[in-house]
Amino acid sequence: QVCVQPLPLNLLQAHRAMLSRIMVAGSASQARLFAAGAGATRNLHVALVGRGLVGKAFLAQLCKQQQMLESQLGKAIELRCVTSSKKMLTGNISFCDWEKDFDANAVAMSMDQVVADLKAAGTQGVMVDCTASDDTAEVYPALIKSGVHVVTPNKRAGAGPLERYQACMAGPGIYMGEATVGAGLPIMSTLTSLVETGDKVHSIQGILSGTLSYLFNTCSATTPFSKAVAQAAELGFTEPDPREDLSGMDVQRKVTILARAAGLDVSADDVEVDSLVPAALQDWCPPAGQAIAPAFVEALKEFDGEMTSKLAEADAAGEVLRYVGKVDLVNKKVTVKLERFPKSHAFAATQWADNVVVFETERYTPRPLVVQGPGAGADVTAAGVLGDVISIARRV
Repeated sequence: QVCVQPLPLNLLQAHRAMLSRIMVAGSASQARLFAAGAGATRNLHVALVGRGLVGKAFLAQLCKQQQMLESQLGKAIELRCVTSSKKMLTGNISFCDWEKDFDANAVAMSMDQVVADLKAAGTQGVMVDCTASDDTAEVYPALIKSGVHVVTPNKRAGAGPLERYQACMAGPGIYMGEATVGAGLPIMSTLTSLVETGDKVHSIQGILSGTLSYLFNTCSATTPFSKAVAQAAELGFTEPDPREDLSGMDVQRKVTILARAAGLDVSADDVEVDSLVPAALQDWCPPAGQAIAPAFVEALKEFDGEMTSKLAEADAAGEVLRYVGKVDLVNKKVTVKLERFPKSHAFAATQWADNVVVFETERYTPRPLVVQGPGAGADVTAAGVLGDVISIARRV
């Protein structure tokens, strides 16, 4: 028979106190561990590089959506850095009041510091590059290799050196560039979905420049091409030198991005481009003291007859002229050309400065998949950027 004697009262009280301290300490340790883990998984640290029109619109949209997104995502999106070309602000920054803080507390810009801070954040770090700088695109591969994610409307990486693009896509960080083609239109995400779900894409063709869309929706037998260019410049659609738009370079970059996303290893130099700049004006310089845009429009008037004739010929045949980028996956050929299309074609239905992209695939036949809408502007571009950031927040 075993006889159990009760502990003396003083020993029993000491034992209970010791157990209580162990439980409290254990709970506190567990709470600290959970808090640390939660911080690592709940908070996405965003560094915005480029506080121009698109960058400002991106922050304004996050200011408006921040609470809703945190509730839906179950994690916080935090702004940790904002830069201009010369200055930067770091710390816990308000999406709503950042400009006042930037003006008062920004210090000299250091891309090395931006990169170091993002790498410290690891897989919770996101660079949002709203510049058009190739120098910024140069840091993408190192960031992505370290697990940091990159979101950008900057076409330099998507259409730049193929080796750099491939490094961006190699991970483990995520590279997303919805807004590189079509601003906020779901063009890149649609293409990615087609490829990843196993559809066979035969061709992608599109009106990919809002400026050139406006020009060919505007010029006619009664509105000469030069007048349409002048109107586009007044509306702010063109670059300061309209030849940058008319050269087709912007569309060249966009079709390169689309071709790579569809699986072709092409470079921008592989793209056949028809420039709309007359040969005589490609090396032209404005007269001394004259602004380049109006002076160029004046010089362009001499060549209106040729474009008017093309428009008239197309119209007589029941067709329209459109400046179109095309990715031919079957023949592995990428082009940018001025072409004629029937008035029943999706390209004939564009308005104002619409972008429109037509995907011809194995599944989408005989009628193709068409994405159409505004393809330029700070707000719609920022929406495309924000959509990519939200997508990353859902995945990490």
